Amino acid sequence: MHIEKWLSEFKDYWIEKDINGVIWLFSDNIEYRENPYEKYTNREDIKKLWEYIDCQENIILNFDVFCSNEDKHSVYRQLKYDKDWISNEWRWSYLIKIGKDNKC
Repeated sequence: MHIEKWLSEFKDYWIEKDINGVIWLFSDNIEYRENPYEKYTNREDIKKLWEYIDCQENIILNFDVFCSNEDKHSVYRQLKYDKDWISNEWRWSYLIKIGKDNKC
């Protein structure tokens, strides 16, 4: 799977608040980090982490792939959403590796 297609599916699942859809974009041997201090290595832990998307409204999610090398991609993500009448904005950079199974 091309990184742009993977990111498009990721975005669609997020906006639809389909946590199970997001989770199945990841392989069984996950190494997922939202920050340098916490590492998630299974789908169930990531699912718990992602439960917060249920309360997000007016979601705007954008990606920019700024570097690719074979199956590894550096991606900038910008997220805006409302929660409890408060506007939130977040920005991250990720290293994403897409395996032969088309999963991260």
